[in-house]
Amino acid sequence: MCKKTVDRYRPDFPALIAKYPFIRVVDWKNTKDWSKPVFSDTLSCLDCIPNGWQQPWFLETMLECLDAAIKSDGMDPEKIYMTDAKEKYGTLRMDFSTPWVEGKAFSDMCYLFEELAGYFCCKCGKPHVAITKGWICPFCRDCWDDINGPFIEAELRNPTITCYHKDHKPISRVIDLKPFYDRIVERLNASLKED
Repeated sequence: MCKKTVDRYRPDFPALIAKYPFIRVVDWKNTKDWSKPVFSDTLSCLDCIPNGWQQPWFLETMLECLDAAIKSDGMDPEKIYMTDAKEKYGTLRMDFSTPWVEGKAFSDMCYLFEELAGYFCCKCGKPHVAITKGWICPFCRDCWDDINGPFIEAELRNPTITCYHKDHKPISRVIDLKPFYDRIVERLNASLKED
């Protein structure tokens, strides 16, 4: 689908899991008692997301922000684990098993990066993308195939998240993607200068 081939970047998941234990997954084969799951030290569902979103400028920025949100909410990262991560409709989807009381900062940060992924190329991780029709995916100009039609850059839009208060009243708020988008782009530019 893409004009240029991008080598598959493989994050060091054992090192990332040691630093961010909340991305680990249950070792289904070795777990006998589900009240005490056994976790993998080497596997994460993040291995299943597109190559572009595994690039260090995106993945490591996301993990740092999720870690800060977990700490802000006062949750124990050792009691959180990942149950799924994938691309769907051109954005990232992540599911976590969390303590019974989930924090607002962590939920918002997960949602923010799920949406933000749609503004970075799923093939190479660069910004300034257009969205394909049919199988919806974001691609940068370098990875765009003209079979998808003209390249029209997607405009960064801040999503509105709605949740419900304990009295069942909806609470809506806008999540500002721009500072996080800029942070990832800045990290990408720094890595390009190093090469």
